[in-house]
Amino acid sequence: MSNYQNISNKPLTLFIFTNGPGEIATWVRPILASVYKQNPSFQVVVFLTPCQYSTGREIDILSTFPNVSKVFSPKQSMQLVFSPFSKNAIHKLVNFSSDKASVLFLGGDPMYANFFGFRLGIPKYAYTENDAFSNVGYTKVFKRSIHGDLMKDNVYNYLSSIKASVDLKSSDSKEFDILFFCGSRPRHFKLLAPLICEAVDIIHKSNSSLNLCIGVSPFIKEKEINALKNQFSSLFETNILSIRHEHSLGLLSKSQILITIPGSNTAEAMYMKVPMLVLIPLNNPEELIFDGVIGLFFKLPGIGKVLTSLFISFLKKQNKCYSIPNLLSKTNVVTEIAQLFDKTSIADVVLNFFNDKNRQKHQLEQLTPLHSETAVSTLILSEIFK
Repeated sequence: MSNYQNISNKPLTLFIFTNGPGEIATWVRPILASVYKQNPSFQVVVFLTPCQYSTGREIDILSTFPNVSKVFSPKQSMQLVFSPFSKNAIHKLVNFSSDKASVLFLGGDPMYANFFGFRLGIPKYAYTENDAFSNVGYTKVFKRSIHGDLMKDNVYNYLSSIKASVDLKSSDSKEFDILFFCGSRPRHFKLLAPLICEAVDIIHKSNSSLNLCIGVSPFIKEKEINALKNQFSSLFETNILSIRHEHSLGLLSKSQILITIPGSNTAEAMYMKVPMLVLIPLNNPEELIFDGVIGLFFKLPGIGKVLTSLFISFLKKQNKCYSIPNLLSKTNVVTEIAQLFDKTSIADVVLNFFNDKNRQKHQLEQLTPLHSETAVSTLILSEIFK
């Protein structure tokens, strides 16, 4: 009887394995929102795994999410996953019972979540956008193409939270005419944001009535924002350009069009029904990140830069999709421009897109069929709670 009481006193526990900013913002967030709705007493423990896209702010951001009781850094995660005393170490750090715990993989290398769950003897679940994802070792694998899009859940949770007070269809209700997103990785932000500021000066001279804004990811530190403000004080102090360090969905709801680089923001804009233009600057090829074996070759000393330049020249000639809406629809309905950019070329493409209302309308009409009513976060947690 005492053993039963000891187990029953321990909370239901969900171990989440994840890695980069995109997965945290658009996959982990809706899962945690559903956890809070379905069972607020559920404790969530997050294991961050190695990621070449990490910003260093993942622990800080995750610590602000509801229900997150512990977050382990990539280094701590690897030590706990592969330690010969893994089970005892986890029990000392986290108050849980194996009979009342599950693992959920939400991005990164699935091996870590699979091995961890196997060693602790607890059920393992996974969510993936990869249709070729192996189900081996997992109790159940949820796939975007079959079960629904967690990014959509993230958007719909936001819209539900503001009780549809924002009219997404009315351009008159928009605070900003043009919203710029420069990425969630500090090194990309440092390269692209100054170029956007230089282009804004040209855009403003062409049409001084436009309200322009740079939306800054929570993964970007205040010191980097302040450095940009100081560098372009004439733009920010005269209100030619705003800079907002806040929720991307809130900014999208206030904006008429979005100018962004590839990433999760393109999916958010699609579900928020905000027309978008995707820029892929090739000005600093050494800062481009490639996955897999290709990425390893490009990091080789000496020849890495040469290989990267050759590969980029190849990419420019390909009719390849980069944004999530285009990847989902297998079309080029969202315009993607991969080239060397300067302030004039950015200003030109942005103004052309802003002034072409028919192009924006056509884009939204083509993307509408991609919307789905499936709440995959609810589906995943219903399976886990069961």
